[in-house]
Amino acid sequence: MLTIGKKLNCTKNTDQIRTQAWCGRLILLSALLCLPFSSFLQALNIPEELAQTSKHTHGPNGKTVFLIQEAHVQYEVQKKISDLLRFLIDKESLKLILVEGGWGRVSLSYLRNYGTPEARLKIAERYLKEGKISGEEFLDLTSKANFNLWGVENADLYANNMKAYLNIESEQAHMVQALNQLEHALKLLAVKMLPEDLLEFEAKRQSFQEGETSLIDYLKFLKSKASGINLEPFSSLTPVFELIEGTAGFDLDKIEIEKKNLTNAISKKFTRYDLSGIQLEETNKEFRAELQGIDSLLAFHEKYRKQLKALPVENLAKYAVVLKQVSEIDPEQIFQNIDLLETEIATTFSLTADQAELNHILNASKTIQKLFALELGPEEFQNIKKGALQFEPKGWRTFLETQISKCSIEASLPDLNKIEPWISLAQNFYTSAIKREEALIQNTIQKIEAEHETQAALIVGGFHREQITRALSEKGFSVIVLSPKFEVLDSKADHDRYLKILKYKWNGESAAPANFQSQITS
Repeated sequence: MLTIGKKLNCTKNTDQIRTQAWCGRLILLSALLCLPFSSFLQALNIPEELAQTSKHTHGPNGKTVFLIQEAHVQYEVQKKISDLLRFLIDKESLKLILVEGGWGRVSLSYLRNYGTPEARLKIAERYLKEGKISGEEFLDLTSKANFNLWGVENADLYANNMKAYLNIESEQAHMVQALNQLEHALKLLAVKMLPEDLLEFEAKRQSFQEGETSLIDYLKFLKSKASGINLEPFSSLTPVFELIEGTAGFDLDKIEIEKKNLTNAISKKFTRYDLSGIQLEETNKEFRAELQGIDSLLAFHEKYRKQLKALPVENLAKYAVVLKQVSEIDPEQIFQNIDLLETEIATTFSLTADQAELNHILNASKTIQKLFALELGPEEFQNIKKGALQFEPKGWRTFLETQISKCSIEASLPDLNKIEPWISLAQNFYTSAIKREEALIQNTIQKIEAEHETQAALIVGGFHREQITRALSEKGFSVIVLSPKFEVLDSKADHDRYLKILKYKWNGESAAPANFQSQITS
């Protein structure tokens, strides 16, 4: 735990415990679709290797919050956060950096007075790799930048959330073991009882969730299964479907031909001075670069139509329109639409009463697994609160034992009655986390107002993103959501490591500032 002087314990390393996989969803989407930056973000000239924007809102109060989406204990992400903050400090004169997991002043800049810059950098790098410090703390320790690092948690609510976590942490291993036993039995029953098309659908969905199937391939699969379904409610997916299927009125084969012909004609007829500001190189690697290149080509074509003899650009123009539509979609809306479409497709399978009951238990057990692993997203938890879980241990056991006997499979069931009381405890964790979030939002606004700042950075986990963005926007703030670019490697291992470090710090075993000070002066 980081203890600053005699102030409150300020642990800057936690959010409402959610998986790196959930946090990485937006970043994964950006990587797979290569979504372009908004014009607002482009105006800031943030280097694309540092971050991508997943959302921005414009507010009337003249104040901007850079909402930086966190991925805890990921070294690469933390280094990107450090570099991104340095950029905002240097280029945008950022002075106020707000963080979750701490309260009050959480600066480590006083440690700059100890040791040499080289010694501080060496030890800070090691601490960052071990997850003992975060990206903003790394910057605070290793730079001369002048900024105010401030924790916006409510200490009591944070403590309640941690206690709720510790209440279930002691039983997590037993619950996971019991649920794995249940999952094994359910999978055996599913193979025997459920229709092949439903099994194929569930296998593909799991493959996508585990990162084995790409987003593009999964969207193609969903579209193939959505025949007969009205896709109008899933509006965020429409331009993506059009882009990957080439159904937006353009011929994919002719796009490159038109672009090359136009590029060659421009290159031959105009001087370098004429071509200033136009991108002539091939820009296929990212939609952002692709869109910029095509837009500049089309603008040049329009301006010098006569000299270029009106070369055909119909396919190129239609392609640019769809690219722009995709670029303006909030990535999280795409994932929400995917979830909704999955639910809609699942209702199209013709099932008997027994098949429907088994399918319900399968889905409910997956939700319970995520609940105990603390991997639920905010929408999933809200569904549980609305009563979507319907966990009935006694009824499940009777049904499952009957089906196991009928199907003649070898499987045993865990004691489902022992699982039930722990479900409410796990829900308490999420409930207390939401209360934490409400206080965090209020404290963020109060601190920005108190410091009379027109901009601030707020670093939070992915779980908080939607509600914080919405709340700040409603208060008149402009919000730019920034996601550091990184590769999701082993999200389960990262999540487990994060929980281990979180508990380690909460129990006061880290003492990072004291250890850091002693090591750089030894």
